[in-house]
Formats: sequence, C-alpha cells, structure tokens
Amino acid sequence: VSTAESPRLAPRRTLGPAACLGLLVTSIAISAIGLGRFVVLPMMVRAHALVDANLARSLAQPIHFRLAEITLAATLVAFVVLPRWTRSRIAGGLSVSLVLGAAAWRAAMLPALYAAWSKVDLVAGRPVDRMQAATARHDRVVWAYAQGAAREGVHILQRTAVTGLLKDGDRVTGVQTDRGPISAGIVMSAIGGDVTKVADWADVRLPIRTHPLQAFVTNAYAQEFPMIVSSNDLVFYISQTARGQMLIGAEYDRAPSYQRATSFQYLQSCSAKALTMFPFLGKLRILRSWTGICDVSMDFSPVMGFTGAEGFVISTGWGTWGFKAIPAGGEAMAELIATGTTPDLIAPFSLDRFRSDHTMADAASAGTR
Repeated sequence: VSTAESPRLAPRRTLGPAACLGLLVTSIAISAIGLGRFVVLPMMVRAHALVDANLARSLAQPIHFRLAEITLAATLVAFVVLPRWTRSRIAGGLSVSLVLGAAAWRAAMLPALYAAWSKVDLVAGRPVDRMQAATARHDRVVWAYAQGAAREGVHILQRTAVTGLLKDGDRVTGVQTDRGPISAGIVMSAIGGDVTKVADWADVRLPIRTHPLQAFVTNAYAQEFPMIVSSNDLVFYISQTARGQMLIGAEYDRAPSYQRATSFQYLQSCSAKALTMFPFLGKLRILRSWTGICDVSMDFSPVMGFTGAEGFVISTGWGTWGFKAIPAGGEAMAELIATGTTPDLIAPFSLDRFRSDHTMADAASAGTR
C-alpha cells in the first residue's frame, strides 16, 4: 500500500474583490475622461455661436471627475489592492497603473477643458466674452448710443420737452417743444411708454398699453455676486451693481398705468421672492427705488415703420428690453426714413399687421418680457 500523497493541483487564480473594484473604478474613470476628451471637449471647442448652458452641463456630467477625486479613488484602490498583491498581482498592478495614468491624463487635459468650458455662461447661457451684453446697465447703454450719435453729427437736446406736433394739413412737419418749434422732414416717435400720447397728436391709434416697471437697490454688500439670476418660477431677477448694491426687480406691473411711484406692495412682494432664493438678503435694507413706464404691444412684439400719417413713423412696443435689439431696429428704421421703403427685416413688425390679423404673438419674447 502506497502511503505517498497524491499531488495537489495548483489553485486557480481568480480576480479578487479588490482587483474587481480597481478595474471598475478604472473603467468608469477612463470612460468619463474618454467621453469628455473625444465628445464633449471637441463640441465645445468648435462652438462659435451661443452654447446652451443646460445642454453643456448635461453632456459634461460624466466628466465631472475632478483630479482630486480621481487621485482619491486611486489611493483607495491602492490601499485595498496592495495587501492582496500576491493573490492578483497582474490585476492589481494593472488597476493601479491605469488609475494613475487616468489621473495624469486628466491633469494634462484640464487647461483645454477649462478653456472650452469658459465659453459657457451658466446663468445667461452665452459665451463669457459676450457677457457684458447680459450685465449691461441701461443708462450706460443709452449714453453710449447718444455719444455715438453725437460723434456722427446728431444734435441731442437735453431738458427739452415735446409739447405737440407741427402739421401741414394731414402731414406731420415737425415738433413743438417748450423751447420753440423744430421742423423736420420725418418725425419718428421712439418715446417708450408715452408713445400713445404722441401718436394721438398725429391722429394715430396704437395697440399699445403702458405699464409701470419698478426696481430697487439695497445697501452695499461684498462683491461676491458676479452673475444675473432670473427666476421664471418666482418671477424676479437680481444682480449686483458696480457699487456693491443688490439690484432687485420683476416684470412690469400687470395693470396698465402711467404711475411713476414705487408701491409698498411691490417692494414687499419682490423682497419676499428674493429672500426665498437668497436668505442672506434679509440682512440688507432697501436703499432707493424707482419706477418707469414701458410700452407693450398687444402681441408682445415691437411695432416699427409707417403709421398712415404722412411724415410720422414709430418704433415702439419694445417693452422692457428694447435697448438690446435697437441697434438692428434703429439701422432698419434709418433705412426706412432714408429710402421711404420698409426693409424686409422689420416688415413683419409693421402697424398694419393688427389690421390684417397677422400678429406676431410671442408672449414669451425676451424683447418685451
């Protein structure tokens, strides 16, 4: 009888839990970085027009593995895998090597990724190099237009009130001011909320409603609020001025009015909305407020062109954001006055559209809302 022991078979090597964990973390990191490097990053680099912030954020979610997170993951995998090095040397070594390589690759592509991501403004959804259009101060924009017009030889008369129109029969030939009459071949009304009053002098009826628009500022706060926040749910907006004051406002008042005084109800309602989103505002105080009137057309789109009254044209119905689109609108109106023909660009916005029932219904238009 043989007492010799039968030879034992060598144990079969399998991937242990630590190695599987290492490979899983590695595959996730590599997939995320690969998607960012070959899909999202080229898309954002090639984007010359506006990049939608929500779309870019959704596409970029898989590449939100920051360098610190990947380094931490690699460290954890190393701590788990190294004690079991003898059991799965190949898998463990491969996982550590790949994770460290992924971290190095991520570090190398960070500058290009940040340069591409900087094209997207997460608040306004527009490139950062055009953000001044989103944070422009209305008064500075108006004075910039005025200075540009003055350099081209336009005479700007300040503190001069127009009290009526000069007419020769049915034709408008100029304006009457508190400093005397001024004759003109063409009179254009671009007066905003008072446009219906001026149009009435020319016997022109306009489908325009005048609504007050209110806003207020608080006392100064630390310059830590570089963006504009606008909530469609709460219906208010907030930004910080160059002086550090928090500028808060909402849409125009629902009821048509020529009222230019700020109401307590508005201050209370708007403050409550702002505090809902930004509780830190509760420590601030309202410093001052103001109210203006804006012109809103029945279809929430501008009205430009001839009025039916000879010598009298209008540019109105811009609501609260006319200063954004008026460079294009002003150029088209200048062409209309110079040639006597309505440019194709503004032809759909003529006053006749209301008579022919071809309105430009757009209640969500950024031009008036």
